[in-house]
Amino acid sequence: MRILAIETAHPPGSVALAEGTETMEILPLGNGLRTTESFAAQIQLGLGRLGWAPDSIDIVATSTGPGSFTGLRIGVTAAKVF
Repeated sequence: MRILAIETAHPPGSVALAEGTETMEILPLGNGLRTTESFAAQIQLGLGRLGWAPDSIDIVATSTGPGSFTGLRIGVTAAKVF
């Protein structure tokens, strides 16, 4: 089971990719960019490094708080869209 985890409740945030119980990749957000500018690129980078297609993800998980309202909204919306 492949999992995409999105953490945007607290800066700088991160995305992680896991297979079963093994974390395969953790990618921090930021590098001077806003969360909305970096999370899609980091997801694409992680998927590319692992050779995974976006449609191979079985579960998308995101934090639900507590945290920044805007950050939470970004993470939940990204998970829904993905």
